[in-house]
Amino acid sequence: MPYKGGGPSVAAVISGESHWTLTPAPAVMSHIGSGRLRAIGHSLPKPTPLLANIPPIAETLPGFDYSGWQGFFFPKGTPKAITDKMRAAVIKAMERPEVKKGMDAQATAIVIRGPAEFHKVVEDSAVKNAKLVKSLGLTAD
Repeated sequence: MPYKGGGPSVAAVISGESHWTLTPAPAVMSHIGSGRLRAIGHSLPKPTPLLANIPPIAETLPGFDYSGWQGFFFPKGTPKAITDKMRAAVIKAMERPEVKKGMDAQATAIVIRGPAEFHKVVEDSAVKNAKLVKSLGLTAD
């Protein structure tokens, strides 16, 4: 059954309405820690200390990789001085021990990329997802 987002799908598993979900780690880590959910695999391509004792799905399905990312986007034409200032502020915030601790608790790795490298991540993700949508015969109806 499709759900309108990770929150409803997690709630469905906790309530017994559904048997499983594939959702970002931050949405489930507190439930795993409390024992309400049991993680049987993660979607990163290889083992990670952030998800100790949880195997990657790729160990069972070679090549499986559904890694997530987040980033900042600005309107086209935003002055470089503004984007540079924002980038510096984000880097400074991500270096704070309490931020690192909070991200670790959510099994979220902090990876800072430059604009060109991040642009490539976004493009590669769009291509990968477009292929997946096409292979499944999905449409935007």
